Amino acid sequence: MNFMENGITIYLKVIKLKIRGIESWREFFFYGFILCFIVAKAWGLTAGDDGYMILAMVGIVFWVATLYCMKFSQKEFIGILVLMLIGGLSLLFSGKLGVILPFLLISVSKGMEIEKVLRNSTRIWIGVFVFKIFLVLTGSVQNTVINQRRIFSEGAERNSMGYGHPNLFHVTFFIGVALFCYTHKELHKKDYFSLFLLNLVVFRLSYSTTGLVLTALAIVGFALVEYIEKHCVNYLSLAVLGGVSCAIPMVASFLLAFIFRSDSRWWIRLNSFFTGRLNWNYLYVHLYSVPFLGQRFDERIPNLLDNAYLFILYRYGILVFGLFILGYVLVLAESVKKKQIRKIFFCLLFLIYGFAEQFTQNCFMNFSMFFLCELMWKETKDNGTD
Repeated sequence: MNFMENGITIYLKVIKLKIRGIESWREFFFYGFILCFIVAKAWGLTAGDDGYMILAMVGIVFWVATLYCMKFSQKEFIGILVLMLIGGLSLLFSGKLGVILPFLLISVSKGMEIEKVLRNSTRIWIGVFVFKIFLVLTGSVQNTVINQRRIFSEGAERNSMGYGHPNLFHVTFFIGVALFCYTHKELHKKDYFSLFLLNLVVFRLSYSTTGLVLTALAIVGFALVEYIEKHCVNYLSLAVLGGVSCAIPMVASFLLAFIFRSDSRWWIRLNSFFTGRLNWNYLYVHLYSVPFLGQRFDERIPNLLDNAYLFILYRYGILVFGLFILGYVLVLAESVKKKQIRKIFFCLLFLIYGFAEQFTQNCFMNFSMFFLCELMWKETKDNGTD
């Protein structure tokens, strides 16, 4: 172990981060970059928070340092330049920092083992989430309670547990569960049962129906995936079915937005079931035109567009939306070919959640977007300098 590696090891011990296998300055800077944004989102910060902007600026410094430690061929450099230009222009027109984050991540992920990155991301995410809940329970962080009518209750007390909204609290829990189940391939029945009980506890606090259902789907689904991986020899048909299913949430988003009718009793009931989301989807697709490189929404109209796919198209523009779709198509096609049913289900979970929540357009909350990095650099080797 050389001087730099010794320095990195000592530094990591001092700040007590459980990030394993750091082997170079380049890798250290990379993890510093993703750490800043993962901590920000796991803590529940948004672009309007000072804490988020501080972590984002530190993260950008780590990103620049990572780039400095890397080497690119001329073709790779041009590719990165084009991606950064698209992301930068969309950021300029949309005013949303989230649009450029996937491009930043892809640009510095060359040679990184994504499975290892996801394992370390899981430790960071769950660690931050547990620490925040501990602070709320000890009274160090305020817990906001919202009294709101739900489908099953006239006046449910919904706890945010230090997050901006009870839904965000359950979303954060869901992401932790999805990451944990994906990166731990040898879970036992008692592990899945414990996660299921935890989901019920979180639901009792948040009263987020979407969070309850999607987290339960994640737990049951990964248990089924583990069974299939152990006991089925040929499950290509299941992989194909999973890959095709990933398109359903996106198709349903646009179909329902355009055929929604506010004067129909059936549509009103369906809209009520989705807590008004269908009506807002309909409003946005008829209020705005599709931009090429992004646009800003009218601040006089409440930003209640929760659907991630409509948000990407109408806020970030058709070019970014096209890259988003193309990336997932290629990732899923390769996963189906290799019968990677665990990866397909992981993508499917986030794509389903994208129907109801906007967060899946952020790569540091939608960790299935990390597979786009593999897609970008699958034909190259790490030529970075340490």
